[in-house]
Amino acid sequence: MYIWNDIKIDIGGNHNKLISLADKYLNADKIYDKEINADIHISIFKKNPKRIPDILMKSKLIRSIDLEAKGDLQLKIYERGKENIYAYGNIGKIWLDLFAKKIVSNLESDVFSFPYYNLIFFFFSPLARMLGTFGYEFIHSSCIDINGRSIIFTGQSGRGKSTSAFSLIKNGANMISDDLTFLKKQEGSYYAYSINRLAKLDSQTMKDYFPEFMKLGELENEENEIYIDMGKINKNKIKESRLSAIVIIEGIKNNKTVINNIHPIKIIPHLLPGSIKINDISTEKKFNFLTKLIDDIPCYSVKIGKDMADFYKEILSLTE
Repeated sequence: MYIWNDIKIDIGGNHNKLISLADKYLNADKIYDKEINADIHISIFKKNPKRIPDILMKSKLIRSIDLEAKGDLQLKIYERGKENIYAYGNIGKIWLDLFAKKIVSNLESDVFSFPYYNLIFFFFSPLARMLGTFGYEFIHSSCIDINGRSIIFTGQSGRGKSTSAFSLIKNGANMISDDLTFLKKQEGSYYAYSINRLAKLDSQTMKDYFPEFMKLGELENEENEIYIDMGKINKNKIKESRLSAIVIIEGIKNNKTVINNIHPIKIIPHLLPGSIKINDISTEKKFNFLTKLIDDIPCYSVKIGKDMADFYKEILSLTE
């Protein structure tokens, strides 16, 4: 049993490899009290298709996605009321019951050769969807914490979001999330969380700028990205972090960092593509959450200077 922000999560099944990875990388406290009732039940199976309810004949196909990295493999998403089936051909399926708070995954074989990717698709992704029923919304971004206040970094791929986060950690910040940030509004403020312990960075960038972190690498994928447990690089354990700003990273420019206020509408293209899914039954709810978010939270553009101490000082000013 695991506890994430007071939500109790039970994990079972017979896919020992993925269950072991989930145990290692789920950003939650583990408890051993069997008398506690779980809020979310997750089961991960290997070659046990009967564990997935046979609801496809009574469901509506709402989306088809071609997985470019897997050749001809296609993901099909079906919906029946509060239930969804995610079907990866004959290789694997996921059943979500948003009413009963149950997730069941079954893999006939590994969809991806890199085991961690299977964990993302068959554990973290459905869990992210389930947490929406508890009032959490997620956005694709990195997020750092400084003294209990958080900053979200978004922007185009390759502009330096992860590099920025790692440089801030080196100067005293803590990393909340690297790719998926969960937000919840409570008593008029937004708070940032992560369900995943791992952060990744290109191996060459790490060697060039953060060599002290190289020895902490947990995993390395085929794209030469190194994954690190954020708990090993953060100086403090993050208990609660209130969101102060949303920042678009516009790349590394001059020696000094330049921060400018921007209109919230400029943030929308960066948040919506990865966070809003067409035909998703929670699309309207998420869209309303995000539009209120950028109306409530100050938005900035940042041109990062090469002076990392100055960059940290400027980002710190956004939390004050």
